[in-house]
Order: sequence, then structure tokens, then C-alpha cells
Amino acid sequence: MALSKAVISGLFAEIRSLEAQRAQLDERIAAIRTVLSGEGETLAQAKYSTVPPALYAGMTVKAVVASVLRELPGVKAADVTRHLRRVGYTPGGDTRLSHRVYNEIWRMMQTGEVIKNPDGGFTLQPELLKEMTG
Repeated sequence: MALSKAVISGLFAEIRSLEAQRAQLDERIAAIRTVLSGEGETLAQAKYSTVPPALYAGMTVKAVVASVLRELPGVKAADVTRHLRRVGYTPGGDTRLSHRVYNEIWRMMQTGEVIKNPDGGFTLQPELLKEMTG
């Protein structure tokens, strides 16, 4: 049975699509293997290590959280906490950093400064992003 040109074209298009997906999966598998082997940083660790702790010196928790959300829009509260721990930020006090971060994000949501995304991440309001970036 002979295939029509449209069917043949569709099958080649599907092959290209599947090959692209395979390339993405191969990259992801390689990244996971690298992380599991203990070599290198995860993507999250790499992107959260861009700010030296001195930038946060003397800043309030709210200002620090806003700064992180401006730099890394859409991250979850736990990612903000991990980033702050990684760069050595310590606000002082008895309350755990994770609680301070989440409480500050919650307060910022109540005042309309932060939006909670459907995936659970948080983003600064677009107007605030413009103000902060100039």
C-alpha cells in the first residue's frame, strides 16, 4: 500500500518532533546524572549563586525577598530561602529564615506587591518590577 505525500510529510514532521524531544530528554538525563554523581551544580544552584551576600548587607527581609523575586521571578518561597542560605544571608532573630521569607511573601501578597503563580511560585507585580529596575 502506497502512502500519500501528505501522510509521508506528516510522518517526517513527527520524526523531527520526536528527535527534538529526544535531544531535550538526553540533555536532561545528562544533567541529572551530573547532579547525582556529585559533579557540578544543579541549574537551580547555578542561577541562585549570582548575588554576593554583601549586596544584602543591612537590608530588611522584605527588601531582600523583593530583590530576589526581581532577579528570579516565579521562584517558590523555598527557592528564595535556599538562595539566601547559599549566599550567607542571615537576618538575625530566633525565627527560622524559611518562616521569615514565607511570612514576608505572604504580607507582600496581602498588600498586592507579589502575585502567586499557578505553579506555586511568586512574582513581583509588574509595576514594582518597572520601579525597581528604573
